[in-house]
Amino acid sequence: MRNQTPRFKQKKSTKVFFSTVLLFSAMIFGLLFFQSTVSMAATSTSNSLADQKATLDKKIHAYQDMVALKNKEQAFLSTQIQTLDSQTQKISSDINAKQDTISSLDGQVSVLEGKITEKTTTIDRQKQILAELLRTYYAQRTTLDPQISNTFLVGSSDQVNTDNRTSDWTGDVGSKVTDLTDNIIALRQTLLDEETTVKNSRQQLETARVQLEQQNQYLVATKQQKQISVQQSQATEKKYTSIISDLEKQREEIDQEIATLEQSKVDQLDLSKLPKFGTSLFIYPVANPYLSQGYGKVGTSFANKSYKGGFHNGLDFASSTGTPIYAGGAGTVIGVGDCGKYAYGKWVAINHGNGLVTLYGHMSKQTVSKGQTVAQGKQIGLMGSTGYSTGSHIHFSVFAQNSFDVVESTKVSGVMIPTGASVNPKNYLPKL
Repeated sequence: MRNQTPRFKQKKSTKVFFSTVLLFSAMIFGLLFFQSTVSMAATSTSNSLADQKATLDKKIHAYQDMVALKNKEQAFLSTQIQTLDSQTQKISSDINAKQDTISSLDGQVSVLEGKITEKTTTIDRQKQILAELLRTYYAQRTTLDPQISNTFLVGSSDQVNTDNRTSDWTGDVGSKVTDLTDNIIALRQTLLDEETTVKNSRQQLETARVQLEQQNQYLVATKQQKQISVQQSQATEKKYTSIISDLEKQREEIDQEIATLEQSKVDQLDLSKLPKFGTSLFIYPVANPYLSQGYGKVGTSFANKSYKGGFHNGLDFASSTGTPIYAGGAGTVIGVGDCGKYAYGKWVAINHGNGLVTLYGHMSKQTVSKGQTVAQGKQIGLMGSTGYSTGSHIHFSVFAQNSFDVVESTKVSGVMIPTGASVNPKNYLPKL
């Protein structure tokens, strides 16, 4: 029994040892699983940020294109309306001119009708005069020589002579009256012909005037339709502009939130946990660095508008689009995102495992993926002008690793924002 007790104790000790090892292993496995889960969550968050901002940017860009299209449409319609106005004015002028001519012709017709009436009256009077002369003549002859009728009846030679004289006088007077009447009739016919010509001209002008009025009515109707189209286009433009304003407001709110988040991260900045300044730990992200914007407080109006609070959290190096971008140091890619027209645009984040994370923004293309290990100087993308940018450049930020995070925006649902407490990248770069 004495010999069995130590063995029992030994077996019990062994069991405790293995239990401890198993428990410790489980704890390590759990820790690793937790870190993996956190890393995956951060990656998922990064993807969500890129997707949300890219979607928001696409919407703004699409509506901006629509507004531009509506502006062109309005300009085109305005030109057409101006053309229609010119045509309408010309037609109105032609209508007035033809109306004046018609009025003048109406006056001529009125005058001619008056002359024709006068001549017709004259002809009738001439006929009456001739008839009256003949009646008077015969009445006088009968009174002066009562035997004329008897002689006429008897048929004597005196009666024949008298008849000849009477016939000569009557013929002479009748001829003169007839000539006068014929002249008047000819003049009347001339006036009638002239009246017919004037009336025909008036009819042609009246037809042309009616045609012009119809054309003018068509132009007025077309102009009204164009004006309605302009009003509809302006209403649509106003709607799109309002949408763009709302989307841009969301973008500004995101930028403001980034500044607020980074400001809140300042307390997490512990220099004792960071590599020593002035160690040239990193290389420049471009082969031939040209510094276009420094770190810290900015002075330009655009920079003050772009960086809320007037603080720039990195260095900008300008060059042409497509210039290769290199990793400042060796590490692991912990984020590859696309903010569209906002903030950093297309960006890459690298964890260097020394307490620092570098961020590269405004790329035109990323050439690495999340989780990839990169060496210092490894090409990670190409320079561009994506995001909130006015020209091709690379934005290079250095964050304290313990402060770097990707968080969901409180201003715009579903938008994820990379943020952290930044330090001046010059502290870890060689002097230019």
